[in-house]
Amino acid sequence: MERHQAGEARAIPVILRHCDWHGTPFGKLNATPKDGKPVRAFADIDEGFLQVVQAIKAALPRKPPQHHKPAEPTYPFERLAATVPGPRSSNLSLPRSFTDADIDAFRDAAFEFMAEFFANSLHELERRQDRASGRFTRIDAHRFTAMAYVDGKRRAFCHVFQGRHPDGIAYSSSDRLDVNSFNESLSVETDRAGIFLRPLGMAFRGGADARLTTEAAAEFYWSIFMEALQQ
Repeated sequence: MERHQAGEARAIPVILRHCDWHGTPFGKLNATPKDGKPVRAFADIDEGFLQVVQAIKAALPRKPPQHHKPAEPTYPFERLAATVPGPRSSNLSLPRSFTDADIDAFRDAAFEFMAEFFANSLHELERRQDRASGRFTRIDAHRFTAMAYVDGKRRAFCHVFQGRHPDGIAYSSSDRLDVNSFNESLSVETDRAGIFLRPLGMAFRGGADARLTTEAAAEFYWSIFMEALQQ
């Protein structure tokens, strides 16, 4: 930060996960991705990293015109490959496989993250908005509810639960906890590259091939919850 303030360097905060970075020494700097949105909150995580790369490139100083230099001596291939980046393929991934235990563990971890995400988001909503208050209730290991009030009137409610689909997490805006109806559902899916959550599509506005991270899935359900407050 001292070098940044002295103009000797350029500091660019890169926000990977949800965190309280505004209160840090670099909290007043322009962060990337745009608006300080965490990389892990993007439906397509590559889009978040792309914004990071673009921000860093834009901050780099322009290179001065280069003068002609004498040709450098060549080296054997082994020495050249070890010291000078050269052309290579990006097709370097290997197929992965996931067991039923992997899928169950991922679903449970995603649900636990979502429950904590809603509880913390309700608390932050109360802290920032004087007119708002919230209530988070953990019913059991597989269900929780969230409520938001504005001026004492209930404006938003949701019931998030596992069970309708064995490998999924459902969102319902109904206050009937004894029924399995839902407004959206996230299923755990896998492919050769990884494991992720895919929306059923009843409320999701992204592409049909969305691959949501745990963080992006929690942000997606929270955005449904907040719609009733922001209308």
